[in-house]
Amino acid sequence: MSHGRALSLLLGVLLAVLLLAVAALPARAADLSGRYEGIGAGAGMSLVLDESGERIEGTFRPRDGLEYRLTGERSPEGAEGSLVIGGKASAAFFHLEKRPLGVQFLFIPSNAKGLPDIASAREYSFLNEDARKPSSPDYRPAPQAPVDIVHFVDHYTEWSPRDVARQYAALAEDMRALILLYDYASVDVIWRICGSGPPNDVFPEAALDELLDRQTADCGEILRLVKKVRQEKHFGEFLRRAKFEMQLVRSTVQCARGRMPQARCADVSAIGGPLILRWQDATVLLGGAARGEAAVAAPPEDLPPDLSVAAEEAGGEAALPLSRPSLPDYSGSALPADGPDNAGPASDRGVETPGAAERTTLSAPLPLVRPRR
Repeated sequence: MSHGRALSLLLGVLLAVLLLAVAALPARAADLSGRYEGIGAGAGMSLVLDESGERIEGTFRPRDGLEYRLTGERSPEGAEGSLVIGGKASAAFFHLEKRPLGVQFLFIPSNAKGLPDIASAREYSFLNEDARKPSSPDYRPAPQAPVDIVHFVDHYTEWSPRDVARQYAALAEDMRALILLYDYASVDVIWRICGSGPPNDVFPEAALDELLDRQTADCGEILRLVKKVRQEKHFGEFLRRAKFEMQLVRSTVQCARGRMPQARCADVSAIGGPLILRWQDATVLLGGAARGEAAVAAPPEDLPPDLSVAAEEAGGEAALPLSRPSLPDYSGSALPADGPDNAGPASDRGVETPGAAERTTLSAPLPLVRPRR
């Protein structure tokens, strides 16, 4: 064997060994650095994380005006460590896990001995500020065939206005009516569809009349209001509330399909009912958003951390982007080095065409019949 050939063979063996060694390394969660805003029970809270190597630092601001200095260590799932106010050691502890659109944050007060008081721990969901921004011009292509309502809810913010209009028009009538029950969710869909210039070949005049039936403004006025809200930099709060209501739509459908237990479905109905009763049109919602105000009250404080976790447990379709982690048993004086096992949200199961999708008939799961003007 020539010297050159032997050297090539040796290099190949060394490369193979190196690749095997890299593959054996533990998986590392995505970078946590960024700004986050609370949703649901965490509405009004903020979280800033700065990751440097295996260390994590930042601030946690609850609604009461306090500011905790956050410091801890990375774990395979996220991070964990202590929260300090005014130099006081271990005022509280935290454990967080990365989610596709943010983090799940567990706030753990300390007891009289300065140890984690797990019985008093509270869990909050936070969205990364990038997840609250409207879709960029680089839209993802929507499927050509009509999609199921769950696929629509999960992906409509990624599509162009024309694709949103086409797929919304193809939804079953009761599915469209369900979205229109919620004011923020419906206005979010409306301004996107209005961006396609209806009526047109994908969204005829009859569909536009149905869409704007309860509104006091046409597409031109709604688009003008959206532009004003964006200029005032308050659009993120509007999108956050729309996303919250869209998840109620999603959970209602899963309840109708028997993919969530009755206890969770009761939560969905209890939370959705008051929001439906407080329905307000686009001019009120967007006018308030332009002034930095919320036209309706924030989501209730006792909101279940994840309305669709039961659907995931029952083998249903993809769960909410932020799903409740299974929490470890902190029985010692320090937080464990490794976080809880969590497989994360179910993967996207692809496009569901009318032939394959379930045609859900909503009856009892709906909190109320569709209100009229």
